[in-house]
Amino acid sequence: METPASPNTVDDHKTKTDRGNGWVDDLTGPALLELQTNTGVTFTQASSYFTMYNLAHIFGSLSTGFLSGRLSPYISLTFSLGMIAVSSVTISLLESYLGMMGAFACLGVSTGVMETVIFAEVAGLWGSDTGVPMHAVWFSKDFGSMLSPFSITPFLRQINSSDEAMITSTSPLTSGVSNNYNMSLANKLHAEFSRKSVKALSPSKLIFPFGISACIALLALMLFIVLSLVSHFNKFKIIYNHDEDKQRYGLTGRYLYMALFFIGLLSALDTGIDDAFVDFISYYCVIQMDWPSRNSAYVLSLYNASCALGTFCGVMYAKFDLSPTKLAITHTMITIMGFCGLILSGIYILNVGIWISSFLAGFGHSVIWTLVCVIAEERFFLITGKIASFIVILSCLGSAVNAPFISYFMEHVSNMYFGYILLTERSLCLVLIIWSIDLVWLTGKSNDSFVGDKLGKNNYSSTSSTHEIQTMIQRQ
Repeated sequence: METPASPNTVDDHKTKTDRGNGWVDDLTGPALLELQTNTGVTFTQASSYFTMYNLAHIFGSLSTGFLSGRLSPYISLTFSLGMIAVSSVTISLLESYLGMMGAFACLGVSTGVMETVIFAEVAGLWGSDTGVPMHAVWFSKDFGSMLSPFSITPFLRQINSSDEAMITSTSPLTSGVSNNYNMSLANKLHAEFSRKSVKALSPSKLIFPFGISACIALLALMLFIVLSLVSHFNKFKIIYNHDEDKQRYGLTGRYLYMALFFIGLLSALDTGIDDAFVDFISYYCVIQMDWPSRNSAYVLSLYNASCALGTFCGVMYAKFDLSPTKLAITHTMITIMGFCGLILSGIYILNVGIWISSFLAGFGHSVIWTLVCVIAEERFFLITGKIASFIVILSCLGSAVNAPFISYFMEHVSNMYFGYILLTERSLCLVLIIWSIDLVWLTGKSNDSFVGDKLGKNNYSSTSSTHEIQTMIQRQ
């Protein structure tokens, strides 16, 4: 006799898996300087690892959507976790630039597959009750991201701003060389000598934190192998929840394209800002603030802790009569305050300001996207498979473009452009969120809830939370 699978049991395994994903994702940011040293490239070239990761993430997500229904989700998760384990160990050992690009590509494909399967499965298992379980998945991801810097900090080289400058700077011996080719060659030789000097004085120990990451992935892999075998022999049956009574406000014509432009641009900006902060905050603290590389990793941990706190508050918002638009604007303003503090801290070298700014930036960012999804899905369109693919592509493209864009200005103009660009992009997000209110009025689809929102009377109900969470399934 077949016994229905408990959604709680299955979702618990998926929550553990996503906690591991958060752990893996946030190792590469604190390790960026060391990876740059290991491969002997410039900062801009090192940032291309993240670009490759995000482009591969798109491929992983889209291929999973294409194969949906043809492969068991347990097989897909087992495959992706195995690739994560191998990629993690490989990244810590490579010294080749092209090899590192390939390892990040494998990591991007595997995380894209895993996240797509997890969120789709959770949404399918819980149906209209997805709210709290999906919040739990996001919270577990933030929790894993909060812990990962602690695992890597003891194993980082003590690289400071002078070490980084020595690795990538122009040699004083080349100042009188007029031939561009000779100067370039001399610079490369000097950088290579400096890189080998740093490596000789302090050999890399990245194999240990990335090895821990691989072990976590393998542990989750074993759990899903068991579930896959049990499912194959029909020992239990998973019951999916299909909701057929969702009311939507369909848009057509130019209003639909306007809404798609709004949600697509906002998804690209929001994901790009978050990923850029995670990837480069440690580098910024070392180069601009002259912190030891080990200390800078703790800032990322604080940022993720504040994201987890904000995610928890998101659950509370669903229980009270609060306007999603006003909450999105408020959290965006909090993030803008954090980035303003980041800039001032960099200008005046205020160490405590970095900590405060990182907390504000993380707390503000944590629920902006979910609140926007409430507005988008309830007032603009149903998030279909095509629209979900559109969102995930733009989200990954936003991160893929933002990484080299910010790193170029940081390396060739000023490190302060890290804060300037993030502040500008978040301010543009604020403009888009405010514009969404007028867009609803233009579509002629506004009803009591959104008219009330204009007057400050809109309710953010638990039903909104349900629709909000289901549109999050392709956020990354």
